[in-house]
Amino acid sequence: MRENSIRRAVREGRAALGTGLKEFASRGVPHIIESSGFDYCMIDMEHGAFDLETIADLAGWFAATEVSPIVRIHKAFIHLIPTILDQGIMGIQISEVDNAEEARAIAQLAKYPPIGSRGISGMGPHTSYRSYGARFQTEYSPWANENVIICPSIESLEGLENVDAIAALLPKDFKAGMENWGGEINEHISDTNFGLLLHDMIRQRKCVIYATDLDGDRLTDLMADGPQVLRDWGQMVLDHVKAGVNMNKVWADMGFTMKSGHDMTSIMYRIHGDPIFEQTLGSADAMLLRLLAGDETVGGEKQPYDPRIHFVLINEAYKFANPGNTTLHRWLDEQLATFDKIYGGKRPRYIEGYNKLKEAIKPWGK
Repeated sequence: MRENSIRRAVREGRAALGTGLKEFASRGVPHIIESSGFDYCMIDMEHGAFDLETIADLAGWFAATEVSPIVRIHKAFIHLIPTILDQGIMGIQISEVDNAEEARAIAQLAKYPPIGSRGISGMGPHTSYRSYGARFQTEYSPWANENVIICPSIESLEGLENVDAIAALLPKDFKAGMENWGGEINEHISDTNFGLLLHDMIRQRKCVIYATDLDGDRLTDLMADGPQVLRDWGQMVLDHVKAGVNMNKVWADMGFTMKSGHDMTSIMYRIHGDPIFEQTLGSADAMLLRLLAGDETVGGEKQPYDPRIHFVLINEAYKFANPGNTTLHRWLDEQLATFDKIYGGKRPRYIEGYNKLKEAIKPWGK
C-alpha cells in the first residue's frame, strides 16, 4: 500500500504540485506526468468525456508511477464515488459543494466505517488485487480512510457563506489520525485545536501560527506557554525514570528550536526555523477608544494602559535581526530599563506616559 502523494508532499513540508487530464488517456500519459515532477493528476470527469472504463484504465496506469490520480465529478454524481475509488483512484474532487450536509454525504460515500459507509469490495484494483480477508477492516480500511483525499470545491455564494460549517466537518474519530495531520494553520481556529498544535510541536511540523487580536488571540496566547509545558512534562518523565539529564539540554539536542513566547498575538511562530515578529496594537486601540470617549479609566474600573509587551517585542525582534550587534543589544536593554523606571511605580496615564518615554529615550544613532 502506497501513501497518497498529496499527503506525502504535505508530510515533507511542501506544496503538492498537480496537473489535469481532460482529453488524453493513453498508457504513456501517467509516466510523462511523473517525469515532469508532478505529485498528482486530476482526471476531469465533470468537463471531460472519460467514462468509468477509461477511469479504471488510467488508475491502473498511474499505479505504475508515484503520481496519485484523483477524479473530478459534479456533486450530482456522488453516487459514483465508491465505484471510482474501487478502481484504485486516490481522491475525489467534487464541484459546487454548497453546505455541510452535502460535504457530509460525500464523506459517507468515500470513507469506510466507522467514518463513513463506503461498501467493502474485498479484492480489486483498489487493493492491487490483494485479498485482505478478515484483515480488511483492520488493515486496508484504516489505510484507505487516511489516504483517500476528498476535495470539496466551493463555487457559489451559498457555499462561501457555509465554508466554516463545511471546513468544520470532521469524522467523530478525527483524533485517531492526528499523527498524520498536515501541520499548517493559516488563520484563527478554535481553542479546542490546541492539542493539534502541541502535536505539531512534538512532531516538528513546519507550521506558522497567527491570530486576530482582542478576542481572537486566545489560541495563540495558549501557544505562548506551549513549549515550556512540553519541557516541564518531559522533565517529569525523565525524573521518574531517574535518567539524570536536563530536559532543556535534551530539547536542544533533539533540534527543537521554539521557545516560549511573550505574547503570541504579536509573535507568529514557526515550529521549525525563525519566529515571525509582528507588532499588533489591539490593546492600544482599545485605550484610544477610551480616550476618545473622554474616560481613560472607565469610571475607575480600568488601570492605565501598560505598553510593556510592545517594548519587549521590539527588543527581541531587533536583537534577533542583529545577532552580532552588541551595541544595539545594549541600547535596546537600556530603553527597556528606562521604560520600567517610568512604568514600574504608579502607572502613568496614556498621554502622560507617552510624553515621559519620549523625553527619556534618546533615538538610536543620535
